[in-house]
Amino acid sequence: MDDQIAPIRPWRIKSLLQLMFDQCIVFISDLKSEFQITPMFLIGPFGLDKDFFDRYTQPKK
Repeated sequence: MDDQIAPIRPWRIKSLLQLMFDQCIVFISDLKSEFQITPMFLIGPFGLDKDFFDRYTQPKK
């Protein structure tokens, strides 16, 4: 039935990450230094777009 039922994407994780990054609660650098994970590690399990972290790693204009 894998081809008949669409997988559920964990959208709450994406919303939570956006909130934390937008409010400067957590920074991309914290992921590696504090939590020992890379942004690329989170893309697959949580169904994030490959460019999800780009807006948080680019210098602000």
